[in-house]
Amino acid sequence: MSSCRMLILLVAVAGLGCGWLDPVAHDSGAADAGAADGAADAAAADVGAPDRGASDRGLADAVAHDRGLADRSAGDASAALVVGNACETAIECGAGFDCYTEAPGGYCMPGAPGGPTACRDPEAPCPAGTVCSPLPMHAISGVCLRPCGDDGDCREGYRCIFVELFYGDPQSPRSPEKVCWTVCEHGVDQMCNDDPAISSLHGTCREDGTCDCGDRFALNPDTGRCL
Repeated sequence: MSSCRMLILLVAVAGLGCGWLDPVAHDSGAADAGAADGAADAAAADVGAPDRGASDRGLADAVAHDRGLADRSAGDASAALVVGNACETAIECGAGFDCYTEAPGGYCMPGAPGGPTACRDPEAPCPAGTVCSPLPMHAISGVCLRPCGDDGDCREGYRCIFVELFYGDPQSPRSPEKVCWTVCEHGVDQMCNDDPAISSLHGTCREDGTCDCGDRFALNPDTGRCL
């Protein structure tokens, strides 16, 4: 019996030395395998899951884009309400506008303090609700004016007319539709002749842009000029 016990003991010792019978090592190996399997599963889940950060960025970009479109629409809508208003300074017209003080009572136009923004269709159009028109006797390509259907759409002192760069010149550029403007430019009395072909002066242009007809001439109520 003593010999058998000795043999069994030797076999056990040999097994422990080789790790065959080490339960701790066996359990640790199993745990390592489980951890590896878990890491693989997590990696697979990451691959399959959508990139939430990229998705959020996409939504933010879409919101910013929509907000930009809304701001642009709001800007165009405000231009239609501001252009043509009376003013003394650009501050009264608001950001993005200038007060054109050469017009009687001032005239709000898109621009910045110091001058209106030049327009030219189609490459440099005016905001929606306004019209690109020549400015009489000026070199600027055009300015944005308030459109109208009749004189009632314009403020006092202004008429609903086609504006020409050079009054009476059949080849002159003119506004594509009627806008609110004065019938004459102060100091350019020829513009008060109802018939521009007549060289003699029938009246004078007041500072408010209206015509004062001479004694022998009558005011044409349809044009605001002297017959």
